[in-house]
Amino acid sequence: MDAFGESTDERDGKDTFFAKLDPSAPDHPVSTSDLALQTRRHANLRHLIQLLDAEGIQSWAVQAAVFADMTGPQLQALMEGDTISDWLAREIEWAVHRPNGWLDKQWEDRLDD
Repeated sequence: MDAFGESTDERDGKDTFFAKLDPSAPDHPVSTSDLALQTRRHANLRHLIQLLDAEGIQSWAVQAAVFADMTGPQLQALMEGDTISDWLAREIEWAVHRPNGWLDKQWEDRLDD
């Protein structure tokens, strides 16, 4: 088990943490609304990474440790398009002191940062 409570057994070259989140998997149909949600989550996560960069926290490993108990490669995979699950979104929000649902919203300005 990893820090996410997921099995780390190999499956098709990915651990099951990412296999479960893979939207291309046959049991994960992706709707237009799901794609819009993932787009917002990725944009907001990218913004949080930029804030950490500005603070001098620039390694994937250290940034991943700030957001949640994940590894640098897992964070990098998320930034390359892996699905950000509801559970993981809430964990990231909690870790960086954002309200529940913050990653899901489209922000016109960033005055809250």
